[in-house]
Amino acid sequence: MLFDLMTLVRDSVVNPREGASTILSFAPRRRALGEMAVLVTVLGAIAAVLTTFILPVQTDRIIAVLLAQPVWLAVLQLLVLVASVAAIYYFGRIMGGHGSLDETLLLFVWMQFIMLVVQVAQWPILLIAPGLSGLVTLANLILFMWIFINFVATLHGFASLRLVFAGVVAFTVAIGFAIVFFLGFVGLIIEGG
Repeated sequence: MLFDLMTLVRDSVVNPREGASTILSFAPRRRALGEMAVLVTVLGAIAAVLTTFILPVQTDRIIAVLLAQPVWLAVLQLLVLVASVAAIYYFGRIMGGHGSLDETLLLFVWMQFIMLVVQVAQWPILLIAPGLSGLVTLANLILFMWIFINFVATLHGFASLRLVFAGVVAFTVAIGFAIVFFLGFVGLIIEGG
C-alpha cells in the first residue's frame, strides 16, 4: 500500500498529467475529500514546525507565532487550500474548462501530499548541508509550479501549458495578496490581544 502510494507520488512528479488522470480516476466521496484535506493540512503544519527545528530560520513575528501554534498554521493552510480550490475551479470554468469542484479539491489535496513527501524527503539534506536551504526552496518552487500547471491543464482539459502558466501566475499573485492581507489581519489581532 505504502509502496503503491510512493510510486504514484513518483509518477505524478515525473509525468504530472498522467498522475493527475490516475488520481482523478479514484473519485472519492465529498466527505472523504474533506477528511483528506484536513489530514493533509494538519500533516503539513506538523512538517512545517518540524522543519523549523531541523533548520531554524529567522522569520517575522506573525510567521513565528503561527509556527509556535501549529493549530493556527493548519487553519491558515486549510483556508488557503479552500480558496485555491475555489479560485482554480471557477477560473477554469470561466476559461472553458470542464473540471468539477470535487476533482479540483482531489488534485489539490494530492498535490499538497506530494509536496509534503518532498519536504520530508529533504530533511536529511537540510541536516547535512543547511547552506543548501535556498537551493532546496527554489527547487521546491519549480517542482510545485510544474505539478500545479500540469494538474490544472489536465483538470480542465486545457492543451496549452503556456496559457495555463499565465493564468497560474495571475492566480498566484492574487492568492499572495490575499495571504498578505490575512497575515496582516492576524498580526493586528495578535498585537491587539
